[in-house]
Parts: sequence; structure tokens; C-alpha cells
Amino acid sequence: EASQLNLFNTSCAFEFFANSRVVEESNAATSSVRREEAAAAERKGEVVAAAARKKQEQKKAAAAEAQRKEKDMAATVAALQNEKKEAAAAAAEVASTASASAAA
Repeated sequence: EASQLNLFNTSCAFEFFANSRVVEESNAATSSVRREEAAAAERKGEVVAAAARKKQEQKKAAAAEAQRKEKDMAATVAALQNEKKEAAAAAAEVASTASASAAA
């Protein structure tokens, strides 16, 4: 009877240690999965941040392009106004010369 009790105790001890090992392996696997999930979330965050930076850079580039076009348009308008003034001055000179010729 003592030997059976000893055998039972030994059997229980082995089962306890086996169960403990299974629990440890399960905990380790869970921790590993959680670390992988955290790393994946971090990578996703980095990707989202990179996309946001790229979008911001695109907005800045678009704004710079719009400013450049606005400056080009202002330069074109100024050039056209200058040509208009030169044409008016030339027309006035032609009219003056024509008047002088007619008076002579």
C-alpha cells in the first residue's frame, strides 16, 4: 500500500511538472504572439506615419507649384500691360506724326 501511494505521488508529481511545462510553453507562445502583434502594430504605425508625411510633402509641393504659377501669371500680366503701354505710346506717336504731317 505504501508503494502504491508512493507510485501515485510520483505519478502526480510527473503530471504536475508536465502540466507546468505545458502552461509555461503556452505562456511563452502567448508572449511571443503578443510581441509579434506589437511589432506588427508598430510597423503599421510607421507605414501610416510615412504615408502622412508623403501626403504632407505632396501638399507642400502642390502649394509651391501654385505659387510658382501665380508668379508666372503675374509676370505675364505685367509683360502684357507693358506691351499695351508701348503700343499706346507708339499709336500716340503715329497720331502725332500724322497730325504734324497733315498740318504741314
